[in-house]
Amino acid sequence: MKRFFSWWREHGKVWAGLCLLTVLLWQWRFERIGPNLIPDNACESLEHWTEGKSVTPEQVRADGDGLVLTKRRNQPNFSLSRPLEGLEEVSYVAVTCDASWENAVPHPVVRWLQLRVVIAGYDERNRFCAPMDHGVVGARGSKGWHRVQTVVELPVNLKKVVVAIDGFGEEGVLRLRGLRVEAVRQRVWFVPATVILLGCWAWALSRLLLPQIRGRGVRARAFVIACGILAGAWFFVFPQGRTMFPSLIGGFVMGPVIPAVVKEAPVLPPETQEVAKPAPKPVPSPAPDAPRPRLRTIPPSTQTAEIPVVPTAPEIEEVKPVPAPVTSAPQKRKSFSLGLWLRELDRKWNWKKYNLTHFTAFFGIGLFVFGCAGSARIWPLPFGVALLGEIIPNLIYNTWDKGDWWDVASNVGGLFLALGIVLLFQRIRRWVTKRLGASITSSGEDAGPDDLEVL
Repeated sequence: MKRFFSWWREHGKVWAGLCLLTVLLWQWRFERIGPNLIPDNACESLEHWTEGKSVTPEQVRADGDGLVLTKRRNQPNFSLSRPLEGLEEVSYVAVTCDASWENAVPHPVVRWLQLRVVIAGYDERNRFCAPMDHGVVGARGSKGWHRVQTVVELPVNLKKVVVAIDGFGEEGVLRLRGLRVEAVRQRVWFVPATVILLGCWAWALSRLLLPQIRGRGVRARAFVIACGILAGAWFFVFPQGRTMFPSLIGGFVMGPVIPAVVKEAPVLPPETQEVAKPAPKPVPSPAPDAPRPRLRTIPPSTQTAEIPVVPTAPEIEEVKPVPAPVTSAPQKRKSFSLGLWLRELDRKWNWKKYNLTHFTAFFGIGLFVFGCAGSARIWPLPFGVALLGEIIPNLIYNTWDKGDWWDVASNVGGLFLALGIVLLFQRIRRWVTKRLGASITSSGEDAGPDDLEVL
C-alpha cells in the first residue's frame, strides 16, 4: 500500500489529468445540427403517436405528468411509434428524455423484449432495419427519475427512421417525459484530438511498463505493448465498436438548442394565376371657383349602367409550414460490415456452451503482451482488460446476463493458456542456452555473451 501511495504522489497527477481529458473529450464529442424532430409535448398527448396496435388507457396514458406505459403479465405487447422525417443523410441522432420504471421484468429468454425506447426503421424495400445497438432506454427492475441521453449512429441502408416506445417484456411500468430527438454530428476536431490523446495514453502507459519488461529494446517494446493494450481496451472495454454512445456524466455539451426553421409555402407561378384587371380611375371633380364648361343637357337614361365585374384570383389552399430537420451539413454514414461480421462470428463460433471467439481473442492478446514483455509481471494489464471488457459495457448498457460469466471465463482462460505457453518457451530457451554454454565451456573455448544469445 505504501508503494502505491508513493507511486500515486509521483505519477497520480498525470493519470488523473488523462482521465479528466478523456471524459471531457467524450462529453464534447457531438454538436447539434438541427431542432427537435418531435413536438416538445410528445409525452403529454397520444395524438403525436401512431399506435401499432390498439392500446387501452390501462396500457398507455399521457397527460401533463408525461407518458406512462403499463405492461401486465400475460397481456399482449404494444408499441407507439412516430416517423422522423428528413434523416436520409444524417449519421447521428441524439435521444434525450427523463425516465423512470418500476418492477420491469424483461422476457426470460429474449432479453431485449422489455419496456424500452428504440431508434429503428425500414430500408428502401420497406424491410425492418436498425442499428446494431438501438435500445436507448431499457427498463429492468426499478429506478427513479433520471436523465437519459444517448447518440445513435444510423446505418447506411436505414432510409425511414422511426422512434418507438415498446411495451414489451413480462411486466412493469415505464414513465417518460421531455423526450427529444435531434440530428447531431461529430465535431471537426474530435478525431485529431482523439489521436493526440491516445498518443499521450500510450506514452504514459509505456513509462509505467518499463520496469516490468526484460531484454533489449525496452522502450520500443513498452510503447508497442501500450498501443496493443489501448487497442484491446478500445475494442473490448469501451466504446467497444458499438453504435450507441451514451453520455458519461450529465448530458453531452452539444451547444444551444437550434430553433425549428420552417419552409415557406410554395408560390404558384405567374402563368397559373389569373391576374385581376385594375378598376378605372375616378375622374376628379373641378374646383368650386373654377369656370365650369358649358355642357349640353342630356336627359338621364332610364336603364341602369352595368358595372364591370373584376375577376378575382382563385383561392389557394393554405400549406402548413414544415420544420427543417437539419440546419447544417451532416456527416456521411459509415458501413458496419466489420462489426456485423464480428458479432455474427461471436454468435456462431461456439462449442457447446463455450464461446471460442472470446477465448481465441484473448489467447492472441496474451501471446502478444507476454511475448513482447518477456515477463509475467505484466499480467495485471491483460487480465484487467479481460474483466473490464465484460463489466464496463454491461454497466453502461445494462445488458448483463448469465452468458457474460462464460465470456469472462473464456477471456481469462485464453490469457492463462497464452501465459503458460510463453513461460514454457522461456524455460526451454533458458535450458537450451545453459546447455549450449556448458558445451562451449567443455570444449575449451571462451563463451562470450553473443554465443549465449543465439536463441
